[in-house]
Amino acid sequence: MRIRIPLMLVSVDKAVKASKRLNKLLKPLNTDFLNKSLRQARFKIKGLDYLRAAFVNSLVYLLLFGSLFTLLFYSQEQALNYFIFIRGFGIGLGLSTLFFAVFYVYPKIIAGKIGEIIDSELFFALNDMQVQVKAKVDLYQAIVNVIESGYDKVGDELQEVIDNVESGKSMIEALKKIALRTKSSFMKRVSWQLINSLKAGSSLENLLESLINELETHYHSLISNYTKELNVLTLVYLTLAVVAPTIGITVMIILSSFGGLVITQNLLSIIVGALLLIQPVIIGFINSRRPLIKI
Repeated sequence: MRIRIPLMLVSVDKAVKASKRLNKLLKPLNTDFLNKSLRQARFKIKGLDYLRAAFVNSLVYLLLFGSLFTLLFYSQEQALNYFIFIRGFGIGLGLSTLFFAVFYVYPKIIAGKIGEIIDSELFFALNDMQVQVKAKVDLYQAIVNVIESGYDKVGDELQEVIDNVESGKSMIEALKKIALRTKSSFMKRVSWQLINSLKAGSSLENLLESLINELETHYHSLISNYTKELNVLTLVYLTLAVVAPTIGITVMIILSSFGGLVITQNLLSIIVGALLLIQPVIIGFINSRRPLIKI
């Protein structure tokens, strides 16, 4: 069970081993949502074990931040009393709860990212599959050839189909298993339509062409929506990073000439520091909104 989760100071396997007694405490919790997210994120761990690891790491953060803020308050007041512990560990409890929430939703975030990557690779994988089907290659061999072509996340999904078929399941059962597990909306659609086509005995070539056209239309829609959103985000960036600081400093200079405000070096340092913090955040947000399309 070697799973690395960002911000977890204690590894998952060590945290699970150290928290066996938490089973009775956490067992009443409903872990169906977490189990589904873990499967979609391809984390080979049970939801209850993951909760135990998250709880242990949150407890570590509670002790770490609680001790840190208690020492900070003690250094300021030079007196150790009950209220210093309450404040220090109160802040630690709030931060550790935040970390627990991050750990809880992390598998869902990863599953969503995997789904986006699958959607971005699926267009080329389906084109590859369509060429092979036109050449009278059967569906099983076409899937094997697509896997060998080097597709990353799509290859992982299709490899699971092949593994299930080789273990004795039918192609329909293997595709159904993928359709129920994957986070990718288009992978679900492709799987279900392939199942319907296999049951009905209809043409796979026409089906693949239809799916490719749907994906192409979807990509154009994503690009168009991102272009519109980018115009708004660019305006927000220019307002917060350029216009607001310029006008703000100009107004402060005017007010300082009337004696209503004193512009100090510390004030300018705070403004520059805020700008240095805001700009990467906005740029990172704009980048995160960019659709994952490899065309």
